[in-house]
Order: sequence, then C-alpha cells, then structure tokens
Amino acid sequence: MILQNKYHDLTCCEKTRGIDNLLLQYKYDRDIITSLMINDPNKLINIIWKLEGPLAIDNECRCQMGKGDKRSAFACAQCKSIRRLIDFRSGGIDKSFQVECGNLVGKKLIIFSADIITPFLNWDEDSCRRAHSYVRQYQNLLICGTRSVENMRCISGDNFTIKTLLTWMINKFFTDKGLPHCLNMYTAFICNDKGYSMYDMPDIGTLSELHKINTYHDFNLSPSMKSQHFAYTPLKNSVARTIIIQLLVILLELSTINFSHGNPSTQALVFTKDPISYKYDGFHVNGPITVKLTDMWNSSATFNNNHYFSKNLKSSMYIERNMFIPGIASKSITQCLNNKCQTTTVALYRLTNSTLDIYTAMRHIGFPLYVGSFDFYCFMVSLMCDKSFFDAVIFDKSLYRLWTEMWLIDDFQNIECLIKEVHKIEEETHFNSQTVINIIRGSWLRCDIISHMWSLIKAGW
Repeated sequence: MILQNKYHDLTCCEKTRGIDNLLLQYKYDRDIITSLMINDPNKLINIIWKLEGPLAIDNECRCQMGKGDKRSAFACAQCKSIRRLIDFRSGGIDKSFQVECGNLVGKKLIIFSADIITPFLNWDEDSCRRAHSYVRQYQNLLICGTRSVENMRCISGDNFTIKTLLTWMINKFFTDKGLPHCLNMYTAFICNDKGYSMYDMPDIGTLSELHKINTYHDFNLSPSMKSQHFAYTPLKNSVARTIIIQLLVILLELSTINFSHGNPSTQALVFTKDPISYKYDGFHVNGPITVKLTDMWNSSATFNNNHYFSKNLKSSMYIERNMFIPGIASKSITQCLNNKCQTTTVALYRLTNSTLDIYTAMRHIGFPLYVGSFDFYCFMVSLMCDKSFFDAVIFDKSLYRLWTEMWLIDDFQNIECLIKEVHKIEEETHFNSQTVINIIRGSWLRCDIISHMWSLIKAGW
C-alpha cells in the first residue's frame, strides 16, 4: 500500500504533474495515514517520518520552499511540485494563492510554515501508567468527561505531527457524518527542519475578518446603542445564534472521541460564506455562514482506544512535578424548561490552579479531562470577549437566556464584569486564551454543559 521511497524516487514529480494529480497523491497520503491510525498505529509510528513513509521529509533540500535557491536542481519533491503552483519569487508561503487550472480552478489555498525541532511519534507507556493511577486516585473524573482509561493506550508526538494526524482524522470524522466543520488540510511535510501545511483558504477567515463584512451586522439599532467603532456594531442575532449552535454540534461530535482542543478561543474558529443547512439530532442547523475548527497545535483525541496528544520534555517534567488536582462536586440546581421547574443534582468542576497548570494538564496530561465542557466554556467566553458578539447576545432575549444558563447565579455577575473589563482593552493583542482561563477560573462549571445547552436549543430557546 505504501510506495517505498515515494518522495525520494527520481520520477516522483513526474507522477504529480498537473494539480489534479498532485492533489490526488495528497489524498492518497491522507487515506494511508487515517487508515493506519485506526487499524495499525504501530506501523504508523514506525514509518511516519521515515524515507519510506507516507509523508515527505527532506532536510537537505536547497530550495527550502523558496527561502534558499529557488530554482535549485537539489530541491525536495514537495518544493518541486509546489513551485509549479506558486511563484516563490513573490513569497508564496503564509499567504494565499489561487489555483489556476484543474478541478479546483479559482480556489484559494494557503501554505503555513512552522519551526519544528525533532518530529516523533511514540507509544507512551509512562503517560498511560500515570493516567491509570490518576483516574484511580480521582474517581470523580469519571462523572465529568473522563471515560474509563482501563484499556486506553497513549501515543505522544511533537506538536506538528499530532496536529497533522488529528486534523486529517477529524476532517474524515466530520466528512463521514456530512459535517463541514473542519478546515481542509491537503498535505503536510518537512523541508529543512520546517513543517509546512497546505490548507483551503477560508473566504471570510477569523472573527475579526467577519467584522469587516456589513452583511453580518445589525445596523438597525437605536442611536444610543450604536457605536462609532464599526467593529463594535453587533452581529446579527442569526449570525451569533448559528455560531453557538454550530459550535455545540462540533463539540457534541468531538466529545465521542475524547477531543480536547488545547487552545479553545476565537483564534481556533474560522468562517466561510457558505450558508449552512442540515439536520442534526432532529434539529435543523442553519445560518448564513459556516464555522470551521482549526489551530489544533495542542489538541488531543482518542481513536480506537489510542489517545493521541502532544508532548515535549518541558511539559513532561512540569506535569511530573505539578500534578493537576481536579475539583469536582455535585450540587443541586433548579432548572426551568418549557415553563416547568425542577431541582436536579448536577456534576460541576472548578478550576483553581494557575493558568499554566490548567493548560499544561489539558494539553499534555495524556488522557481526556472535562471533555467538551472545558472547550465550550472557553470558546463561549472568548466569543463574548468580542464586543460585537457580546452585544448580539445581550440584545437578544433568547440568546441571553442561553448565556445565563451556563453559570451559577453566584458566579454570573463576576463573569460578565470580567468580560466587560476585556472590552475596555481595544488592542486585540491584549486578548488571548490565557485571558479566558483567568475569567472562568474559580467559577463552577457544568460537566454536562454541552448536552444541557443542546437540550435548550432543541426546546426552542
């Protein structure tokens, strides 16, 4: 199934002349990778970055994706193939380019680069033993998003490798279910100790780019509610609502594979102009835009009982010395749905450790913590830190009810005050994922928040 020395064969670039042939080869590579992840992870570990492996690696290339000798005859296979698509003289890396022929003519793609040290993928017995010991010590984890780890095995790798594997696997996972919520990545390769990934270029992009499009904003406000700053014009409630609903669908599905994003913030969400319309769990998901998940540099997930996560020496030593202690409790909460109120006992957790402890545990501990719930709280708080999204929610009674349902009464006022403090900081560089942790830290968070919110959406909230 795997071609020996495929990317080091003298004729390899002849087989990929024409972008359709090249993209077909990339699809073949992706299919090999995802198949091995499910059926033969041991083989995947043995060959992933070897010369005979399914992905290209060449640290002797003199072209270096245009940063070296652009027309060198001593260029790696990927440099030779990709320089047929883009002009290295004008940069080409980290900026979009348009496909000029083939089935994707007119489509925009982008190649991102990243510095990497040593790519690797290993069975991680130490993390596996730690997971078993940790769950035995803190049994409450089993009621808050952590499934049994009894038969789980751990596979750790560097960030670039894990990001590549999970992006392809999640894309396949969503595609098989007819869900268009993962940014498509065509290929990943290594050239001169740099990792490169080729993606579809979303025609909107990040939330800040969304704010530049008048169509998605509500200008029909009273003068007292309007803002001089365009970026603070509220989103239409239909846009804010579909973002929340699509986010819930994404995390509901990903919770079945113990997914943890690792950097759950608006930076990990991109948008396209494709209107969305499909049935999910009997509910019609629709809206004027499509939400896609990206930025999986610190993500983790479980496939066929093998948990994939990123690891490095620094994070491993930190976890050994500063073991994350979960705070989980059951509390009685009064819930009102369809004009009927009842008191139920709900599992809640509270993050009281330092921001570094929390993020290190979520990313590198080697097994799932607070699956779905932690990501949803972080994504929602990150979105609410955006003034346009915040105003869209608070000006809509139904959306605001959903927002308030996320929090205990004792915590809600403090959460909103902290978010409003972020709004006072106009420079976007001051807001990051650590800000989100600092906002939610100390508040009680529902373990079942995703299923709870979804039940409210289905009930017509």
